[in-house]
Amino acid sequence: YARIYLADSYLKVHVDRPGLDITLSANIFMSEGVSWPFYYTTAAYNPAWDKLAYLPDSDDTHGVDLKPGQGACILGTKTAHWRKPIQCKPNDYIVQCFWHWSIV
Repeated sequence: YARIYLADSYLKVHVDRPGLDITLSANIFMSEGVSWPFYYTTAAYNPAWDKLAYLPDSDDTHGVDLKPGQGACILGTKTAHWRKPIQCKPNDYIVQCFWHWSIV
């Protein structure tokens, strides 16, 4: 599926629901000068994180600044991931596409 994100959009820290074992998040378009890193952690998922918007920076957290045409592929049901609020002008936006696969 595809989604358009506007100023101040964010993605709460989470793991994907069952059946979305592999996730590809691809940047299709972003307004000039906008950056919206995709964050993930190598730490084991902690359900207490469900109450957080995002995790603080640490040795276990990593950010990937995806440019248009680039994507990040993760084990969605095992790897916690999030995006901090977009800092951009009111008319700026980002278009992301997502693909999900199940491991059978």
